[in-house]
Amino acid sequence: MGVRQRGQVRLCVFGLLMAVTFVAWVAGPAQAQQQKITGEDGAPMVLVPAGEFTMGSNDGSDDEKPVHQVYLDAYYLDKYEVTVRQYAKFLEATGFNGPPMWTTMDQPSHQKRPIVNVDWSDANNYCEWAGKRLPTEAEWEKAARGTDGRIYP
Repeated sequence: MGVRQRGQVRLCVFGLLMAVTFVAWVAGPAQAQQQKITGEDGAPMVLVPAGEFTMGSNDGSDDEKPVHQVYLDAYYLDKYEVTVRQYAKFLEATGFNGPPMWTTMDQPSHQKRPIVNVDWSDANNYCEWAGKRLPTEAEWEKAARGTDGRIYP
């Protein structure tokens, strides 16, 4: 994998950890669902309701074409980014190594900042520890775009 591809993968994974990140399954589609819950890691989560949304782009890369409708069941997503403080708790509990530049990030003045420099495996390990999972591409796009066909939030 070339340097550009690794950078793109790292940026994509960083994007997954930014904004609304980790998903929790919603129990039963007929069950009344709370608009907000708290994840096992203490992070507030918001409900993304079941329904269709427009996915893809006719103007983007070939892997984004064609624009199409996708139905998703309801799911929860973290409302905020995973912070350095939350990630430090994960590292302490699991014994995993911190990401590159961890000693610089893990300073008192940075505890409320989003975690950076994690790859897919790091993000997935955090999710498993927190009782969550990474969102699918469709879940991520629906949460980012909404259901009214916006290109950007």
